[in-house]
Amino acid sequence: MPSKSTIEIFDQYWSSSLGCPSEALYNRQTLVVPDAASGNFRGIYCFLRNRTLIVAVSSDLIDAFRLRAESWSREDVLDETRLRRLIDYPIDWIIGPAFIGYTDWTTFRPVSREGVRILKPEDLRALEILQAACDPLEWEHGGSRLGDQSAAGAFDGERLVAVAGYEIWGGSIAHIGVVSHPHYRGKGYGKAVVSKLTKEVLNRGVVPQYQTLDVNKPSMELADRLGFERYATTVAVRLKSSR
Repeated sequence: MPSKSTIEIFDQYWSSSLGCPSEALYNRQTLVVPDAASGNFRGIYCFLRNRTLIVAVSSDLIDAFRLRAESWSREDVLDETRLRRLIDYPIDWIIGPAFIGYTDWTTFRPVSREGVRILKPEDLRALEILQAACDPLEWEHGGSRLGDQSAAGAFDGERLVAVAGYEIWGGSIAHIGVVSHPHYRGKGYGKAVVSKLTKEVLNRGVVPQYQTLDVNKPSMELADRLGFERYATTVAVRLKSSR
């Protein structure tokens, strides 16, 4: 288990993001809050930690959903068919259940592989070639760019075959994204670059975060192998703009 001080960082970030006191993350309850931090996302964001369910609803929908959502359970949210019935509103998509995990020096289990290193400015062309080989949506979710934050790359000869990067959330959490070349998946390259980047992040004094869908078995195995432990489970529901 990550250290107490690391868990306090998670608690502080998520309580602030969800607009609730940190104690609420440890109560056996369902709490409905307005989602003021979701930008253009219009819908419902369900955050499950231990036996706590926090339902963050877009501000313009909070009045319509507060009473019904207060009766939802963990089981309701994790069952897509049941959740759709309870929402009873046109839905664009549902993403989840998704794993949110963290590691620190107490739980991190690094792996090493030849040809894995932190990328340099002169690797830009190799990064562009990898991006062109990947699905645009996959790159949007897991791809990296060379900039202020470090990115780790795995090379097969001169070819860049996997990359992991991160963005800072809340000043103290490094949200990691990873993508591999379609012809090099299942060979451990993704695991190796996430391991390299996790070590880099920990050395910089921030907490690495890894997020993936529960049904993505290879990605879940990566998280488990490197010592990312589940902190919470999320389900995001985007609603249509009109009934």
